[in-house]
Amino acid sequence: MKKLSQYLMLIGIGFPILFTGCSHLSVPANKSGNLDTILTSLRENAEVQDYVCSHNSKEIAVIYSKGEQESFAVISTQTGQETTIKDKDLTGSLNLYSPEWSYDDAYLSVSEGTCVVHRTFVIDASTQKKRDELRNTGMVWAANQDRIIYATVDESIRPVVETELSGSSELMCYNAATKKKTTIVSPSPKYLYYPISFDGTGNRLIYDRTDLQNDDKYELALNIPLHNQTSSSS
Repeated sequence: MKKLSQYLMLIGIGFPILFTGCSHLSVPANKSGNLDTILTSLRENAEVQDYVCSHNSKEIAVIYSKGEQESFAVISTQTGQETTIKDKDLTGSLNLYSPEWSYDDAYLSVSEGTCVVHRTFVIDASTQKKRDELRNTGMVWAANQDRIIYATVDESIRPVVETELSGSSELMCYNAATKKKTTIVSPSPKYLYYPISFDGTGNRLIYDRTDLQNDDKYELALNIPLHNQTSSSS
């Protein structure tokens, strides 16, 4: 059996890791002072693992731990007020990582797990409640729409080469506002798919397709209109 990690290495991704006190999005200079104060205060009693600033710079989403207890919270950069996301799936020792905001800061997401197929939780930023859960091998938010493209597994179709996946790879589109899920690249037993990024319109997706038989990798583009149509395997 070929290890799926081989394919993940080929397309430039590895397994989830925890970050220690580093943001994966830049912070505007006029907010950096508030952010530094907030993080300094938080680090006095906890280990900050990862954080990301909202696009409007008014809030940060942060993952931190105290002992074996891990928390995911939203903190106002204006007041310093913290709101912990209280959900049974987001408490305890979880290996949370990669907090992200939707383009309009209406939603945020955070991923969990150390397996090839992990869970991404979608959260309503206005209520701080979990909205949905996506099982995936990789995901990306659209640049200007509340949509997520994620790679998932169809267990009804066996891949041509045995991997760590329990089925074949496909690409799905998730609408955070409606919770609708649409297939955009149908599952194929021959390929492994991984979403990379959107262009500025939020309608054109760049993704990787890896051939499971010969390990050839191709970077492809796909137009995804607002009213999604199922695409054939490509």
